Amino acid sequence: MTYFPFTGSIEFQLSIKALGVSVVRQAHLDYAYVPDWSYFDLQAGDERTGVFQLDARLRVLARPQSGTSPGKRSARRSWAPVSQLLTTGVLSKRFADQLRRQVDAETRGIDRRNRLRAGWPTPSLPNKSDHPASSTWRTSWL
Repeated sequence: MTYFPFTGSIEFQLSIKALGVSVVRQAHLDYAYVPDWSYFDLQAGDERTGVFQLDARLRVLARPQSGTSPGKRSARRSWAPVSQLLTTGVLSKRFADQLRRQVDAETRGIDRRNRLRAGWPTPSLPNKSDHPASSTWRTSWL
């Protein structure tokens, strides 16, 4: 079982266009992340370096379904799982790379805060060239 030092979520707007109709929905990406850079591990109380791994689960906020009575809607909205969209080749490589950059930036901020709390020095912020463009991730189908 892989230990993930970083877990979190990112919300964003997802635009979907099919058959000439466009919709915009709130999307929620839950992630578990092992970066390929050195990070401060809170559990170990020490600096670690891992092998890149990103597990992700994607959901979109569905609109309420029509009620049983004409003109009435259920007020309850729900998150619909759409993690299959993260399968390699479904969305563009640019999309996958942008999600990875977003997760990486968020976790670097968390790492800096963890280091400061523990009294450790913080590394300088990376250059764009320090980020490999490849996006290898495993999707959780939960």
